[in-house]
Amino acid sequence: MGSTKLTDLNRLSNTHPHLVKEWHPTKNGLLTPDDVSYGMPKRVWWQCPHGHEWKREIRLRSFGSACPYCTGLLAGTGSSLADKLPEVAKLWDTKKNRPLTPHDVLPGSTRRVWWRCKHGHSWEAVIRELKKRPFCPFCKGFRPTRKNSFGGCYPEKVELWNHDKNGNLTPYDLLPSSNRKVWWRCKQGHEWESSPNGLGGKKYDCPYCTGFWIPWEKSIACHYPELIKFWHPTKNGKRTPEDTTYKSQKRHWWQCPNKHEWNSSLKRMLHVQCCPICNVVFGHVDSNFIRRKNSIIFKPEPGPEQPEKKTVIQPPSLHTCLICGMQFPSLRWHLMATHHISEDEYRKMHDLPDNYPLSAFQKSP
Repeated sequence: MGSTKLTDLNRLSNTHPHLVKEWHPTKNGLLTPDDVSYGMPKRVWWQCPHGHEWKREIRLRSFGSACPYCTGLLAGTGSSLADKLPEVAKLWDTKKNRPLTPHDVLPGSTRRVWWRCKHGHSWEAVIRELKKRPFCPFCKGFRPTRKNSFGGCYPEKVELWNHDKNGNLTPYDLLPSSNRKVWWRCKQGHEWESSPNGLGGKKYDCPYCTGFWIPWEKSIACHYPELIKFWHPTKNGKRTPEDTTYKSQKRHWWQCPNKHEWNSSLKRMLHVQCCPICNVVFGHVDSNFIRRKNSIIFKPEPGPEQPEKKTVIQPPSLHTCLICGMQFPSLRWHLMATHHISEDEYRKMHDLPDNYPLSAFQKSP
């Protein structure tokens, strides 16, 4: 790169006389403002009226670069953390931050350093955060100590802590107000996930032992696994066969493999064990039930020379629903499950006596 010829038109002392006053008197040797042009990239020493010293290119100073200490770009006398915020500087952890000192950083710095209060609490935080909150987070209760932690406030519930699933985390690492999900385990072996805020101060401990949650051994999924695939995937909300008791008296939504949907109680589902629309059978039921449900009659076929019995399966008789026009082997079950027809209404529709018994497998008249 070719050098620019020095003339009176580009001499620094002529073009920028105010910079002559900030030219360092000793650190530049024999070099003076009369020996350089205002556009030279050479780095030289400068000194502002406040005594700050720094090294910068001549051309940058010519373009308006000022003292980095006075403008807050560098920490110096009057602009450092120690000068601006002496109360915060008292929290400086000298041992962990060595060789860095409060005189070397600015109050608005984003650098993370260590701090220590007079009670011995040590923590790491960004410098400018202490500018907004100049106090110890442990003393103020924002961070857990042995005394104000969940384990310190609720020692009787420390035994519920699941050390296997929580790893290195302990009850003394979280505040009682923490919403962090952690694992717990009662004396009966029940495990559940909850926050310290959701457990601390509550009268109950294990949600399974107190009946708030359903354990696996009391769920539909455990007692009737054949019904899991018929549980409606969306219409039951957050409820699943795993968290619904096998003694449930409520009505739930079901769906067969043919996408037929209906609303029924668990008791009726176990009693009828089939889809009310297409008669898809649930799970493993005995052959007598299948014969009764589908009107299948087994008859031996006699033969003079054939002593062995053969069975001929006759198709079930179908009944037409007057409401929707579809045909079903069991019209009574279809009317009650799909159209919500009561037993009394069913008797009136078919001119039956009031005390006429209705079997679950009885065919429509």
